[in-house]
Amino acid sequence: MYDPFHILGHQSFPPKSLESIEKLADLNVQLPTRSRIERAQQRAREFVLACRTGETEFSLTRGGSSSCFSRCFGLFNIHLLGLGHEISGLEATLAARICADLDETLAKRKAQGADPRQDKHYLQLLTFSLSALATIGKVADAPLEDHIKPLLLNADNLDNFLTQAGVFEGRATSGNLAMFHAILLWHAQIYLGLDTSSAISKWNDLHLQRRNRFGFWGSSSNMTYLQFQNGFHQYEMLNYPTLRLDEGAELAARNAALMADRAGQFAPYPGGGGCYDFDAVALIAASKNSRKYAPLLTRTLDTILSAQNDDGGFCESRIVRPRSPKNLFRQIAHCIRPEKPGATERLRYFATLQRPRHDIVTTHWTSRHRRWDESDLWDTWFRLMAIATIDKVLAAGSGVTWRFIDYPGIGYKPDVPKTQTPERNA
Repeated sequence: MYDPFHILGHQSFPPKSLESIEKLADLNVQLPTRSRIERAQQRAREFVLACRTGETEFSLTRGGSSSCFSRCFGLFNIHLLGLGHEISGLEATLAARICADLDETLAKRKAQGADPRQDKHYLQLLTFSLSALATIGKVADAPLEDHIKPLLLNADNLDNFLTQAGVFEGRATSGNLAMFHAILLWHAQIYLGLDTSSAISKWNDLHLQRRNRFGFWGSSSNMTYLQFQNGFHQYEMLNYPTLRLDEGAELAARNAALMADRAGQFAPYPGGGGCYDFDAVALIAASKNSRKYAPLLTRTLDTILSAQNDDGGFCESRIVRPRSPKNLFRQIAHCIRPEKPGATERLRYFATLQRPRHDIVTTHWTSRHRRWDESDLWDTWFRLMAIATIDKVLAAGSGVTWRFIDYPGIGYKPDVPKTQTPERNA
């Protein structure tokens, strides 16, 4: 039975300091076998296909309603898992649906008074749509110029825009906004033939110059979950198209690693979280000294594989809900770790998540909300990307096939430093 607090044979986990992370490198932690990862892939394929509600439609959860967001998530999973044959011949139809839904969304958001340059709902769908078009080979044919050109920032107004948005203060969701606009600048250069190189350089320079002592952004005196969860988005673009192996990125990797719990997960609540776990894994995997993180990443990999639901999908957390004395004890135990950074956030999340209004996970992606322990396409994609990223770092050449998205943004994966580990059984 899945137990997120199981220990793989060492009492000093989770790491309490940067030095203890490095000491963990000497542990003989066994990698999950190739066959175990391939079984997880196959089970996930079955779940993804079960969420398909029509030729071009997907629901976020099994039995749910389709949406423009869940279609993107479905296509991301299809691509990552090598299921392209399931949509072969439908690429043009899918592209047309993606573009039509984006046009409709923009019109609705404008009618509601939203500013497209700062509207997370619209910008998230726009950038997801671009990535989805890339997965089906249609982004060059449908570059969405009418959507993108009015949004483009330039080298002269970038600083003011990002500063006003709270990007360099580390304001919540500001990392997403910064990433959205970097994606648009890269897209304009690659697919629209516009020279945005000066704006891209300015975006990079502003971020590199204003990192704090943890490798992220903001003036917090302590390391927080918000910093790495927010800052992950900026590093996704700083690392495009190649990894930026500088000291700031190394600090970000080390401090993200310090947030690991005993199961090797990274959320302020137990059971991990699709976003938190992948965000931390992506930062750690990009370290130029990834060798010292091998035991931590192995533990994370084992935990995530163990948390796959019976239907083959992955969920947000199987401990936050359902309510039970055992799960409540686990939540309390997760909070009471005063030696670990982020104690205030863990306590705040614990108190907040006890409210009945948080019995379900709500998003703007779909009209039907989901249970914490319910499999969904978003968490499945993020969990699979965490597995794939760790597998790529720890076991390059293992024979397990993953298909990352060849497009700037989440889902793109540059070559990462390889960790030398003992060969594992097939």
